[in-house]
Amino acid sequence: MERLISISQDNIEEISSRYFKESCTVLYGAGGNGIRLLSILKKQGIPVQYFCDDDFNKVDTNVEGIPVISFEQLRKLSENKAMDGQTINVVLTSVFSGTILKKLKDISGVRVFELFAMLMQEFFPKSFYNEALDDNERFDILQKFDQVIPHLHDDESQYVMKIIHDVIAAQDNADNHKFIEIASDEDCYFISNVCASLPEQPVVVDCGGFTGDLMVALEKHEIKYKKVFSFEPNPRLYEEMCENVRRNHLEDRFIPFHKGVWDSEGNAYLNFSEDDIAGGKLDLSKSGTCVEIISIDGFFKKQPVDFIKMDIEGAELHALRGGITTIQRDRPILAISLYHSPHDVVDIPVYLMDELEHYIFMVRHHSFIGSETVLYAIPEEKMSLNKEMKG
Repeated sequence: MERLISISQDNIEEISSRYFKESCTVLYGAGGNGIRLLSILKKQGIPVQYFCDDDFNKVDTNVEGIPVISFEQLRKLSENKAMDGQTINVVLTSVFSGTILKKLKDISGVRVFELFAMLMQEFFPKSFYNEALDDNERFDILQKFDQVIPHLHDDESQYVMKIIHDVIAAQDNADNHKFIEIASDEDCYFISNVCASLPEQPVVVDCGGFTGDLMVALEKHEIKYKKVFSFEPNPRLYEEMCENVRRNHLEDRFIPFHKGVWDSEGNAYLNFSEDDIAGGKLDLSKSGTCVEIISIDGFFKKQPVDFIKMDIEGAELHALRGGITTIQRDRPILAISLYHSPHDVVDIPVYLMDELEHYIFMVRHHSFIGSETVLYAIPEEKMSLNKEMKG
């Protein structure tokens, strides 16, 4: 693989004429950002021959009329093109591009590009970390970083949080290359410390199931889970998840629920647009789509849990408060999204550090843009057991 080439509004015409006119172009990531970047490339007259995706539910389908291939199919395609002296252009579209880059390093005959600055400029003018804050809010958030950073387990975690602190302090849209600098090359929710510390046949709580992405990640990491309880309030995404469960014959182990996760039980309202690639935001007002909500403590009174993952569009702190008794009882591994507001990036770690004894806390940023920052909390005894087994 050649070096990563960044495309911006300033150089896209030059790069297009230099690299794209005669070469096969593949967009890596067939999700919402892939479709958005496809529209940008079309405006520049750049043809795209394939999408590539790691989700086996998307492979061998078509997105926007373009076939979706797997990573192994991409590898074979690059080998065939290399025999003819040709190079494939791979454009990163997935926010998890650090992981993808690591894989692409083993492939010869590919030239890799990113144009996340253009994506952010056209579709996401503000990152989650730069929502409107008054001076007092910003000051309070920045002060709380001092309560979090010293208690993080490793240098990488502390560095990630220092960069996010600087982004919030800057009071304008984030420099995209700062996020590229701190992007982890490990898989989101399944960094090596998590995988090594999970028990055999874990019971998994998936808050924010989307379309069943977790089943792909669990298979990739060869985690033989006993049960996954997956909660998704968005009706369209829930139906798609159910279809993916049926297609993969996982009905007995991967159990979808059309419910949101909150700090109480009852009903809430989901606000989302039909083309929203995220699940939508829950609130207790009476506007939007009415959905049932549960608390982890209420739902799992008699069911022990081993791993809790949360990516629920800003409802994480509510869900954690509604599950803290279960977490203190079972001491599961946690993987909690922090990026949905600048408050969450400090309020969630402060809350868990106050409530949980003898846990190790780490932070990883898993994307090239201002999203996918995750707090990992692992009980000390599970990390210690992991070290003993390695020894």
